Amino acid sequence: MKPTCMVFNVMMAMSRDEALNYISSNLNIPDAANLLNVRGLHLLNKILTSFHARVPIQTITLHAVPMKWRHRPNWVTVKENVCCGVGGLCYELNIFMFALLSALGFDVYLTKSSVSQPHNHVVIIARNVASPGDLFLVDAGCGFPTFQAVDLNFDLESAEYCQSFLCYKLVKQSNGKVLRLHKRHSLVKSLEPNDAKSEWKRYYDFELKPFSIEEIDEEFDRVFETYTATTSHAIFRCTMFPGQRACAIRNKVVLVENDTKELDGTEYETSADLVNAVCGHFPVFQEYRALVSKAVNTLGLFNKSV
Repeated sequence: MKPTCMVFNVMMAMSRDEALNYISSNLNIPDAANLLNVRGLHLLNKILTSFHARVPIQTITLHAVPMKWRHRPNWVTVKENVCCGVGGLCYELNIFMFALLSALGFDVYLTKSSVSQPHNHVVIIARNVASPGDLFLVDAGCGFPTFQAVDLNFDLESAEYCQSFLCYKLVKQSNGKVLRLHKRHSLVKSLEPNDAKSEWKRYYDFELKPFSIEEIDEEFDRVFETYTATTSHAIFRCTMFPGQRACAIRNKVVLVENDTKELDGTEYETSADLVNAVCGHFPVFQEYRALVSKAVNTLGLFNKSV
């Protein structure tokens, strides 16, 4: 079955056996059953690293649907697309990760996050992971390296994390929100005014209080149906981190991380070449080539059909 966007709501659910089978088979964590006896930070980080390597954040399934028909996908579609390796936007990836971790017995909740517009991102907070009362940020769908749960047990500023081509850190604000900051990089556009001398740029902020899936879904009904609610409606992208190295497509350009943690770019001049590049760099889309072609044409990157 080809991925589709569906409107009706289905209760989100995943059994422990389904979750264990997913991390064993799909994420290739062979010692999953033994690790589950301990659970904790080691297993959580293995899941996140492997998920980043195998499930892309992408706008292909979004752009394959004309704007007027776009809707937030329901749980059945989210589960199908992630389990088959097609992935999706931050909503699909983090909702799936929340269900997966919940089924494995982790103490997790969802919270609202803001990237370019208010509440157009969702992240996960994990509690009581390594010790009672601790908090960790879990983000399986932001499009940038986040290969581990990020420790939130700091006073004002976190440690600096350098993963793949990116260095990032978290900063707590007086209003209770937490900022995610990235070191300056050509792919990271400033979303608000910054000091020109600063080496750090805001990527997003998030809240620490829990929100129900119904509250998250209400926000993402708006995100999926409103063109200005997210840049995803205007950008063709697909990103994954095999071997903790970036492989990304942004509009007409393919970016592949080299041995020096820099991104080598190749720009394509025809829609046919871009579709071939997507299917070549992300083999799961070979089965969905027609979907990729439709997405490229709907967005009009080349203003002609494949």
